[in-house]
Amino acid sequence: MNKKEQTWLGVFLVIPVIMGYNLADALAPNGEFKLLYSALFGGIGAVLGYGIYYFVKEKSKGFKIASAAGLFAIGVIALYLAVSKPTDNEILNREWLTQTIGEVQFDSPEKLTLQTAEIPEATEWFYKDLKMYSDRNNERLTTFMDSRVKVDTLSIADAYSSALEGMLKKHNVKPEELKLETFSANEEEISAMFTFNLNGEMVNGYGHMFKKGEVLSSIWLMPIKRGFSKEYIEEFESGISPNYE
Repeated sequence: MNKKEQTWLGVFLVIPVIMGYNLADALAPNGEFKLLYSALFGGIGAVLGYGIYYFVKEKSKGFKIASAAGLFAIGVIALYLAVSKPTDNEILNREWLTQTIGEVQFDSPEKLTLQTAEIPEATEWFYKDLKMYSDRNNERLTTFMDSRVKVDTLSIADAYSSALEGMLKKHNVKPEELKLETFSANEEEISAMFTFNLNGEMVNGYGHMFKKGEVLSSIWLMPIKRGFSKEYIEEFESGISPNYE
């Protein structure tokens, strides 16, 4: 293989391999999988690039340039599609999943899975049982807390307020800066949308808490990097159905 052929082979290998590494970075669910995804997508990119080079190696210089440009464009489009997020309107037009955790049935775009069933040592005085579920979204998180509590005189309004303030601590949101729109509230249940400033933008979140005897369940739509539209929250809220019996 002469120098020109080596150069063209390098071009057709480098473009898909780089795109493959970027796709791996975008699609890997967490840092533990990034190396695996990088190896997988990088390898696929190398095979694809070599295959295209083998097809065009006897073609004209202009054809090779056009092929390389097309390969780059396809890679950019694939990367864009991988990292772009669907709008809330697009999500609302999908068929949502119905799921039951503990005493609450709800609809959600993604299935929530169990993340932990351990009770932190500092809260052992409060909880008999505690399970945390989530969709593991790193931009805005849907979480469900299914628990049994030891406290008989627990006020659901106080529990909701304390839980919300605790979750918003990492955003440095002061209670007086938090806007709350209550949808419903009684001794068993509270449902509300909250709004706060996240990196200079006002974003919406949502929380629903249900108490029946020692059962205390709550589900949260929590902004991490972006918020939820009011239409999304209202649709989510309408699909929540606790077991009152």
